[in-house]
Amino acid sequence: MYMKRCWKVLALAAVFWTTVTMSAYTPYETGSRQTASGADAVEGYTCAANFVPIGSLIIYNGVTYHVQDRMNPSHNRHVDIFMESHARALEFGRFQAEVQVITP
Repeated sequence: MYMKRCWKVLALAAVFWTTVTMSAYTPYETGSRQTASGADAVEGYTCAANFVPIGSLIIYNGVTYHVQDRMNPSHNRHVDIFMESHARALEFGRFQAEVQVITP
């Protein structure tokens, strides 16, 4: 009788909480929807952050955002949420928040 062996590779992920500066950006500020990962930015899904790898997840206020974009290198511990509306981005503002981070 032939037995097939199966191997599962488990990837280790880092999960941690950290305090970051939160803000929002729009396609009108960058002139494009294309992110550093090559994907198009999507509201409610895309965020920019420099302190974790592309593909990381950032959970804020019950919403999971995917790190697909980068910011100016001077922005450390900063999360920029993509929004379609400039008015809503201004309303979102800039503030300190506790977020959960999951890195690939």
